[in-house]
This record gives sequence, C-alpha cells and structure tokens, in this order.
Amino acid sequence: MPARDTNAFRRSLLITIKPRVDDAYPVEAVLQDRPRTIPAVIAGSMRIDDAELRSLVDPTAYGAYLGDALLRGAIRDAFVRAVAGATPLHLLLSIDARELRPLLWERLCGPPGAGFGFLALDQRLGYARYIPSPVDREYRELRRRDLRALVLVACPEGLAAYGLAPFAADAAAAAARDGLAGVPCDVLGPVLGAIGPATLDGLCEALTRNSYAILHVVAHGRARAEPRETLLFLEKPDRSVDVVEKHELVSRLGLLARGLPHFIFFAACESGVESGEDSLGGLGRSIVGELGVPAVLAMSSLVAVDHAAALTRGFYTRLQIHGHVDQALVEASAGLAGASDALVPSLYTRLGNLPLFAVDDDEPTRPGAPEPEWSDVGLRDYSEALQRAYARRERLLAAHQPTELVDGEISGLRLRLRGDGQLHAGDLLAEGRYLLLALAGEGLSSTVWRTHDHKLGREVALKVLHPQLCRRADVVKKFRRAAERMRTLEHPHIVPVLGPPEEDHGRHFFAMALMPGGTLEEALRRRKLAVDNILPIVRALGSALAHAHEHKLLHRDVEPSNVLFDDVGQPRLADFDMALELGKILDTGMSHLGPAIYVAPECVAAHPEARPETDVYGLAMTALFMYNGAAPIEALRAPKRFVGRLPCPPAVRRALLRAGAFEPRDRFPSIAAFLAALDEPETRWSRTRLFALIAIGACLGVGLTTCALLRA
Repeated sequence: MPARDTNAFRRSLLITIKPRVDDAYPVEAVLQDRPRTIPAVIAGSMRIDDAELRSLVDPTAYGAYLGDALLRGAIRDAFVRAVAGATPLHLLLSIDARELRPLLWERLCGPPGAGFGFLALDQRLGYARYIPSPVDREYRELRRRDLRALVLVACPEGLAAYGLAPFAADAAAAAARDGLAGVPCDVLGPVLGAIGPATLDGLCEALTRNSYAILHVVAHGRARAEPRETLLFLEKPDRSVDVVEKHELVSRLGLLARGLPHFIFFAACESGVESGEDSLGGLGRSIVGELGVPAVLAMSSLVAVDHAAALTRGFYTRLQIHGHVDQALVEASAGLAGASDALVPSLYTRLGNLPLFAVDDDEPTRPGAPEPEWSDVGLRDYSEALQRAYARRERLLAAHQPTELVDGEISGLRLRLRGDGQLHAGDLLAEGRYLLLALAGEGLSSTVWRTHDHKLGREVALKVLHPQLCRRADVVKKFRRAAERMRTLEHPHIVPVLGPPEEDHGRHFFAMALMPGGTLEEALRRRKLAVDNILPIVRALGSALAHAHEHKLLHRDVEPSNVLFDDVGQPRLADFDMALELGKILDTGMSHLGPAIYVAPECVAAHPEARPETDVYGLAMTALFMYNGAAPIEALRAPKRFVGRLPCPPAVRRALLRAGAFEPRDRFPSIAAFLAALDEPETRWSRTRLFALIAIGACLGVGLTTCALLRA
C-alpha cells in the first residue's frame, strides 16, 4: 500500500441553493474550518436565465455561466478565501431547488476573473454534490482492513438491438482489480473466476451473503425520454439483456436488511443523456438520497471506454492512500483534464469532509500497546481518537508538513479527556509517547501510572505531580530537582529514572523503570516477607543510601511505601522527592509530607541541617516495621520494650535501638556504621565479654595470691 498522503482535505465549504423566492434563488454557504467549532455562514442569491443557459453548447461557456451566477458577492469572497488557504478544501454543492438539479453542475467553473476553470478538475479542492439523506440507516466506521469490493460487469448478448456496442468485460474487470490491488475483490459477470452472473438477483444475493464496502458497476446506461427514466443494462440468467429501471434498482437495494455498500461506482461505458438528472448521475443522487449510501460516483454523459478504465485505476489507487472520495476523484482526473469527457464523472455524497474509511496507520492503539484499564468506558472513544491524532501528527512531522489542524484536534480531545481536571487511563502525555494504562499508586504529592512507552515499546512507570501542586513554583522546582538527582544515581537497589523531567500542558512528570513486585508495605500486608529476608533487605537499602550519601544526597523519606521490588524480587529505593544535598539547611514546604512515624524528629524543625543520621533513622524505623509486621508506633513511646520483643538476635535489637534514637547525636554517624553493626554484631560483643572475663580473672588471681600470702 502506498504511504499515506498527508495533504488531506480538512476544510469544507457547503453551498446550498434553496427553492426560488420571487425571481431569485437564495444561496447559503457554510465554511467549516476545523478545529473551529462554530462555522462561518454566508448568505447570497443567484439568478439564472434558463433559455440563455441551454443555448450554451461549449462546456467552458456553460460552466462559466453557472460560476458567475452562483459564486458572486459574499459567496464569491468566501469561496476565494477558502481556496486560497494552505489547506485543501472540500467543496460541497447541495441543491434544494428541484428545477436546478438537472443542470450539468459537473461543469461548474470558478468565479470569473479569479483564475479558476472547471472546479471538478481543480486539485486545490474536492468538488462533489452533497445529498443530505433522511434515511435512518447506520453505516459503521470503516478501516482499510475492512474493505472488500464487488465488481459487476454486465455485457449481455443482444446489445445491438438497443443501439449499444459490446465491450471487453475482462478488460473492464481488470481495470477495477488493478486499482483495488490489495483489496479482496469478487466479480459478477462473464469473467473468469466470477462468483455469479451480472444479474439484479445475483447482485442482491451477493450483497446479502457478504459484506462489501465497495460496489463497482460496469454496464451501459441510458436516459429514456418517454416515460422519463434512467436505465441500466444488466444481464438475465440466459445472458440476454435485462433493462433495469432506476426505481426498480433503488427499490430492490432498499429491501436489503444489510449489505448496502458504503460506496458505489457506476463506471458506465456509454450513456445517453437527456439531462443530468435523468443520467446515471440521477441514479446516483437517488441512491444517496433515498437509501442513505454515503457516496456514489456515476457518469453524467458519454464516456470513452479507455477513459473509464484509466479513471477507475487512478481513482481506486488514490482512494486507498487517504480514503477521501472527492480528493481521489480530482486526483484521478488530473491525467484526463484535456479529454472531452473529463467532466463526465459526477460525485454524489453525504460524507461531507469525512473520509470513506480510515487507513490502517490510524489504528486506535499502537502495535504492542496493552489495553488501558478504563475507569470510564465513555472515555474510550476520546482516547482512541487522541491516539489516532498523535499518529497523524507524527507522520506530518516526518513529512515536514504543517500540524496546525491536528494540533487543534489534539487540544480539543485532551480537554474532553481531562474535563474533571484529572488524568485517566487512556490519556497520553509527552506528545503521545506515554499511554496511561492504570493507576499504580498515589501519594500526597504525586501519582504513579503504569504506562506504555511508545518510543521504547515497553511498559514504564510515570510519576506525575498532583495538578494542585503544579501551581506552586517551589514545589514544581523541587519535584524536577529530585528527578534530576535520582537520575544521576546508578545503583542496583535504586529505581532507575529513564529520562529528564518533562511537562505537558501543565502536567509535570518523569519516567522510571516499572517495578512489578509492588511495595514493601504491600508485601507485609500480603504476608510475603519471611523474617530471614529482613536483614538482606535492610543491607540492600543501606547500600543504596550509602551510594546516595557518597553523591552528597540525603533521601529524607525512607519508609515502606518507598521501597519497591523489581521483577526478580530485589528491593529498590524510590521517591527521592524530598532529597537534599548533605550539609544544607532544610527549608519548609515538603518536609512534612512523609508518614510521621518514619520521619526523623529533627525534620519537623523549621530549619534543620541535612545530616546522614536522618536516613539512618528512616532505615531503622523501616526495619522495625518489617520485624513488627505493622507500623512501629509503640517504638516512639517505649522503644526499649518494643525493640526487646522483636524476633531478631539481641545484637540486631541493640543496633536498631541506637539507629532509632530520638537525638541525632545518639545514632550511628553514618549508614556504613549502622550496616557494620548489623554485619558483625556478635563478634564485637564476644571480644568485650572476653576482655571482661580476662579482667575478672586477673582480679581474682590477684585476690587469691594476696590471701595466700597473708595465710603464710
């Protein structure tokens, strides 16, 4: 499939000619320039001298007369401004005045003196007849992968009796198949590999049996004078001619409960015509207006066989690039502009500026991205639309194309997703890089989201500052500073920060490696922590803190919820939000956000000094939490009694008691000293006892010797 064309038509000008009032026809033009939500509406009027118009045989003169009558005054100004914009334009013409419908509107030219010719051949716009339909028939949204085509080629025997010449059915089917290359395609008619005959019954049966998005019809057509009717020459089961009238075809298609295609192309090889309304173009108008089919392309007059084949190939090739039928028609007609029948194709649509289908690279979720855990299923559509918009923006940037329109679309969708001021699963940050999958945790200052990183192609954790704190410059500064500091710490027991802090429309965040094992607090709650594992965890966290201290950083918030387990069960220290350089004076602000039981007493002072003893205290209280199985509140009231009954060796109890002392000067002066007390506690106490025993023995020896001398 060709690469998607980024030059898609995203603006529309709908011109409606209303029923006559006195001697003039009111005209209304509605300019819709996305992402504008309120369109511009312009009013005007037109007058036509029917006799003068019919006297104009030359197509250019005919089209210039129509353009001069329709595009004048304020309507002309609106048209010129719309076409002059940087974005290509959908030009939609809706005719409510019945007596004007038979005119050859496919010949419409731009306003005189403005440098325009036939609008149907102008690649700055896509020109189509807009047919509003009152039919309440739903058509599901199509993607390119949903496309399937049915090609009907009717070349019955006995056409000469109707003054019609046979044509090469194989070549006609091949032209359609060439343009539809890559789209599953079935054929009805006298063609090798056909699934059935090109009969009306065969057509209805095929549409009922399978779901076809595209119906391509190659057949003779004619406008009958008496009684006036559009005719289509199909086949009977015996290959003889079956003259199908417009009302019969519309009626039979209307009886189908399902199976109506989204698009029909009447690629007639030859058409007799009384007026535009009685040609196959009139049939197209009836199918859109009466059956609600989104778009029909038909021939309004005679067309050469080779031109019909070339148009077919070019049209479907271009359609598969971007999905817009009017854009595909004007692009396919570019090579036929010099032909006498270049203006024969007439497009009838109710799509407006919507594409017939969305191309595959507009997938709602990117390959490999998990499904978000939707908190509100009503947000799903906005999320998928936002993902598609970001994908389009990436392609535009890669092609060095302007992104103003898609930027406006993204802004509107983002507002809808965050209407309550909060982030939700399915939202995206960092220009669409991060897709929020589920809320992983929430604290007093931030939330942590399990996120799919589109750039890395894997899940990561995204820490996002609460929106109410984003308005405080001092808090934002500390949040970003903490991320930068944590990013410099490379240690096997510290959660890696994957990039610098970022900001997306007022949201401050940074990405970390995802820790799927949960927090230490959760592990205790689930009773998944054995006593034998406590000291290894304390030592691992201690080595992480010692590494931070070597880099002149104090954590200040060591507590169970800030200890995470990676995919192999190793503990990692996270949340350096309150980190501070050693030796500096703490300021107020975020110094009271941690749970009070784990915060060193000196941190509640107005201007405490940043010292290693603060982290010694936090690590000790976290160890007490692990041994106790719950928050060590009692340790604050009666530390000796509380520590004395913990299930750990007496030496460890003494080390924890000292590390958790109220006064910083009574604690270990460093993390290394604390870990040393845990690593070799019994050895140190055994030497003390040995020295004591030696001293006692010496005293006893002296005493015994003295007694012996006295007795002597």
